[in-house]
Amino acid sequence: MALGLLACDNQSWNDPYTEKQDPKSTLYRVFNIRPKHLDPALSYEATEAQIVAQIYDAPLHYHYLKRPYTLEPNLLKVMPSVSYYDAAGQPLALDAPTSLIATSVYHFELKPNIYFQPHPGFVTKPSDNIARDPYRQLGDFKTVATRELNAADMVYSVKRLANPNLNSPFYGMMSRYIQGLKEFHDDWLAGKIDSSKLTEYPFSGAKVIDKYRYQIIVKGKYRQFEYWQAMTAFSPIPHEADAFYDASLARHNITLDRYPIGTGPFMLSENNPNRRITLVRNPNYRDVYYPVDGTVEDQQTGILALAGQKLPLVDQMIFTLEKEEIPNWKKFLQGYYDFSGIGSEIFNQAVLPTHQGPLLTDALKEKGIRLQTSFASNWFCWAFNMLDETLGGQTDRARKLREAIAIAFNSEEFIELFMNNRAKIAHSPLPPDVFGYQAQAVNDKVYQKTNTGIERYPLAKAQALLKSAGYENGIDPATNRPLQLYWDSVRTSNPNDHVREAWLIKQFKKLGIQLKIRGTDSNRFQDKIKQGQAQMFISGWRADYPDPENFLFLFQGSQAKAKLGGENFSNYQNPKFDLLFEEMRALPNNDKRQKIIDKMTKILQDDLVLIGGFYPSSDALYHEWLSPIKTGAFIQDTAQYIKVKDPLRQQKRWAWNQPLVWPLGALGLWLLIFLSVLRYLYYKKMSFKVKET
Repeated sequence: MALGLLACDNQSWNDPYTEKQDPKSTLYRVFNIRPKHLDPALSYEATEAQIVAQIYDAPLHYHYLKRPYTLEPNLLKVMPSVSYYDAAGQPLALDAPTSLIATSVYHFELKPNIYFQPHPGFVTKPSDNIARDPYRQLGDFKTVATRELNAADMVYSVKRLANPNLNSPFYGMMSRYIQGLKEFHDDWLAGKIDSSKLTEYPFSGAKVIDKYRYQIIVKGKYRQFEYWQAMTAFSPIPHEADAFYDASLARHNITLDRYPIGTGPFMLSENNPNRRITLVRNPNYRDVYYPVDGTVEDQQTGILALAGQKLPLVDQMIFTLEKEEIPNWKKFLQGYYDFSGIGSEIFNQAVLPTHQGPLLTDALKEKGIRLQTSFASNWFCWAFNMLDETLGGQTDRARKLREAIAIAFNSEEFIELFMNNRAKIAHSPLPPDVFGYQAQAVNDKVYQKTNTGIERYPLAKAQALLKSAGYENGIDPATNRPLQLYWDSVRTSNPNDHVREAWLIKQFKKLGIQLKIRGTDSNRFQDKIKQGQAQMFISGWRADYPDPENFLFLFQGSQAKAKLGGENFSNYQNPKFDLLFEEMRALPNNDKRQKIIDKMTKILQDDLVLIGGFYPSSDALYHEWLSPIKTGAFIQDTAQYIKVKDPLRQQKRWAWNQPLVWPLGALGLWLLIFLSVLRYLYYKKMSFKVKET
């Protein structure tokens, strides 16, 4: 009877979700590291962004479908406009020389009728919110309210970036550009600003014009400031939030950093970072619709089938803490998680590596699982230190030595052996989908075009360059022994480190050069990079926004890491490159800018600043019951664009998780036979006693 009752239940026995937690329109996701910050002024990690970007709205965001990435209004009515002024405060023309521009005033206008998520902080007469000691979680506050977003909220958020108690990771960069932000921070630090009365203090860097309009004043000309407006750091924070989350609630860990207040498509309903985080649809979310303008490829993949539908397309998201890769993978295959990455432990079960990229295994194809491959905003490279006495500088000898190494260094083999072909050779620092990237561009110092495609120059050319540089067969004329070079790296407990090191040594041995690996811990390695003591090393960059400036500045002379503490890890110096960089950074994305970028790329290639580079691919798996997804490295508010076919998910879950009940039946039958035998023996014994009597 018990087995029969269980068989009538349409929910799998191993289902980790109860019916209450499993409504019809839910996305099931995973987080493997508990988020530290949900306050947008503090949150800067990718793992936090998948939650924060669904709760908070930035003034701008990236169009979901357009590539290269295109900014468009989000909270704003139209794209921001800008006015330029000279040092005397006189207006300048929009095409005025950058050298004359002292300040740039950005003008913003909000859309009307945007409301914050329901929250007890907006209760005007908090009759049940007075005695706060009994409250242990936000749900204990029964009265909630909302109000309309206004320009003062946007200015308030900019002021919060200067709060020394927050120590925002965005303050350092923004204090360079937003007028008066550093002075505001210093006054705050000196006790001249009362946090509880922040709205009352004037701030020269941002001002309210009226209910919906505000301005932000930027030093000089900084065209990339628009990209920062697509980051949640500039999302609106109501002043009521800081007033509500006072010290009495902070004692119980009820803070804005844990219980956010935003205007985004979802709102936080449960925050248990050691187990589960739940986001539900924001009932006050404005009318936002799925984009209708996509590419031909979007039409073919079915992405545009959702065009015009109101967002978000799901009711809630459940994030479950899953620290280990294998349990995550098993639950994904069971249908209990909608997405999965492809880590090293499950790579062979998921995909087949090919030179064209990873392909799904037949087992996953049969389950209807889809593979989504895109190139992230990351770029990695093997770099020379241009300050090094042997490899650095612009002498003909050093340049030929670098060129020989770059040719002999087989980057394609590295990608095949150590990355399972999940990367693409980089001929420039600009990754795909960023303006300025040229798919057909080739580093002609290392590669040649042939009838069959693009090929690395033969080793013979590298050996000839080495001879011309004075190192014939890799021999250093100063010692009459093999030239000894050094590779600096971070050494971990991973056994693959030794395999990679052996591969590196092999690359230089082709030229007769002796390579010594100087492995050390992460802190010591970073110190060597900062001090310009490393000779060759691997480095990389994850961009904050999809503008070529955010990649090419890595080679700007004023950003030299060893001398000036910047991000130019190779310590490259070229005045011609720097002049082109300043011209390029101030231009919009047009043909003129593209031509300048091409010139800058050619300079980097001719100077042999890098041994080589690659763009790692970002591979993800998702089930067929989700609508087609278009990934984007800079697009974080993606959850609202995903639709779930719940009947198909329930059907698949039931089919993939059928319990194996015959052992229970066999056990029951054996037990029945055993009891029957006992019964028979008992009555037989009792019958025998009756006869004796």
